[in-house]
Amino acid sequence: MNAEARANQLVDLFFKDSHTCFVLLDVDFNFIRVNEAYAKVCGQSVDYFPGKNHFELYPSDVEDIFKSVRDNKKTYSINARPFAFPEHPEWGTTYWDWVLEPILNDQDDIDFFVFSLKDVTDRVRAEDQRDRFFGLSADMLCIASFEGYFVDLSSAWAHTLGYSDFELKAVPFIEFVHPDDQAMTIAEASRLSEEPDATINFVNRYRTKSGEYRWLSWNAIGAQDSNQIYAVAHDITVIKQAEENLKRHQQELEELVQERTTELRASQSRLNFLLESSPAVIYTCRADGDFGATFISDNVKNVFGYMPDEFVGQSDFWISHIHPDDRQRVLGELGSLFEKGF
Repeated sequence: MNAEARANQLVDLFFKDSHTCFVLLDVDFNFIRVNEAYAKVCGQSVDYFPGKNHFELYPSDVEDIFKSVRDNKKTYSINARPFAFPEHPEWGTTYWDWVLEPILNDQDDIDFFVFSLKDVTDRVRAEDQRDRFFGLSADMLCIASFEGYFVDLSSAWAHTLGYSDFELKAVPFIEFVHPDDQAMTIAEASRLSEEPDATINFVNRYRTKSGEYRWLSWNAIGAQDSNQIYAVAHDITVIKQAEENLKRHQQELEELVQERTTELRASQSRLNFLLESSPAVIYTCRADGDFGATFISDNVKNVFGYMPDEFVGQSDFWISHIHPDDRQRVLGELGSLFEKGF
């Protein structure tokens, strides 16, 4: 097989087996040849296209772009260009990365065009779904690189921190972290980049554009195949503030209890001193029956020689130690006191 035959064979294999769509067009944009991938996408055979005009089959506003390429002889490319197949409205809008390259002859005239296309519909729809999800989520969703920069952010970030997407992506994310939390944040991010499929949960503080700090609770996972971190952060500032307020109130209550306890102890100490120093015995008793003592001051032992427990522990102890001639009179006067108040 000579070189020309071999070259033709390779071209035929390329047009047959390539997954990228390739089309050869003449200067009037008539089909010369299409590969199997292009024909399959269009739902036709490769023999259907030669001789037919591209824009008669697929009317499109890109005809002016094709004409400008023909005029200036410069390659043109575009990404995610939308296109709807007229014969297949059920397919909806599809999206294509494509390149139109003029092939020039020795006279610097265009011999033909190579039109290559790649179907990126799935990618565009996935990105659109992601953007919708990021835009609607109340949570702070983000994708960050292992190098420490935000790659993509949900709209909740701008709402919570006050920065634009550009501002958040322009510098390493560690610059927004509270200085006291930076070492811990770097350690957690490093673990995600070093341990396959590692997941982490931690809390740190992020600076807002106004200079305040918000507490964020993180759930994150590292993806080694893309060298990226996928994470969701919840703003827990209100919870943290409530915890701090509760802690402060508890501290204030403990201090108040300690203060009152000290005051009560001092008051009790003064009362005990007065009771012990008084020449009079102070006591309380029941309001009926035998009027047994319920309390008696310690100085009773100095006055009568008996211990306070003897009076309180034995209900009739006090009455049994009153002179027999005075006992009935004392009981009568106590009864009158509790009945009449005098």
